Amino acid sequence: MKRGRLLVLDVDSTLILQEVIELLAARAGSLVEVAAITDQAMRGELDFAESLKKRVATLKGLPFTVFADVAAEVTLTPGAAELVATAQEAGWTVGLVSGGFEEVRSEERRVGKECRSRW
Repeated sequence: MKRGRLLVLDVDSTLILQEVIELLAARAGSLVEVAAITDQAMRGELDFAESLKKRVATLKGLPFTVFADVAAEVTLTPGAAELVATAQEAGWTVGLVSGGFEEVRSEERRVGKECRSRW
């Protein structure tokens, strides 16, 4: 039986250089607050769901159009497109996972061939 190969990449700060929630928070004026909440979660003081809820709450009032602005600012990590292309050319399945925002999902198109995504 032939074994399949799988490459799974997190989107924020792995496939792309940025954290999308931080880009949004910068526009909402809540970047410092979001960073503090993230730090609490990283220290185990908040679970992921609670952390996400608190961070998203700081974005209240942002217009929906901000997602297009943020998507335009997102930068692929150097070498990411080549990694994905090489893996796919070798027959690997590539998966992208994110706990982030579906509205800022341009990475799949930017890395080349079809990737399987889970948001």
